[in-house]
Amino acid sequence: MSEAAGAVCLVVALLATLALVTHAPGDPLLAWTPVENAAGVIGANLSAALLGAFGLGSAVLVAVCAVVGSWLVMARPLGSLPRGVLIGSLLLLVALATTPALLVNVAPTRFATAPAGWFGTHLALIERTLLSPWGGLLLNAVFVVAGLLRVTNVPTASAIGAVAAGASATGRGALRLTVLSLRGAS
Repeated sequence: MSEAAGAVCLVVALLATLALVTHAPGDPLLAWTPVENAAGVIGANLSAALLGAFGLGSAVLVAVCAVVGSWLVMARPLGSLPRGVLIGSLLLLVALATTPALLVNVAPTRFATAPAGWFGTHLALIERTLLSPWGGLLLNAVFVVAGLLRVTNVPTASAIGAVAAGASATGRGALRLTVLSLRGAS
């Protein structure tokens, strides 16, 4: 039974992915007429509902649906899904849903068409009120990093060590280039 539910989740995730990727804002909703969406009338309505509710955060919901479907298809109990996946997904959902609404405040002409959705717009209002748009964007950046670490189960210390090693190598490379360019200039 759970394998069948997993298969349904995977089909829904695939359909939702196709619907979101081929979303056409001009498609008629709740009408049995031809649409541009490659997932048909169902896809047009599904993508409009997802984007209207969660904006870019819809991608996280679709990914979670695919992960849960895969988990169930492999006959694993849903309760054994690592908590980090759910916590990380929630952090990513919040960040992706609210970022477009915050970016509109920072650069209205560049980000006016980015979909925020109802959830993102309302949550961004709270972030903007408490932290300012820039503070909200900073918080969202932290949420993205923390969410990715939780979803991938990468220990924070390992991630910080990798970033520090990368920054150190970049600094050494920049220093070498500076020394070489100064030698060439003299």
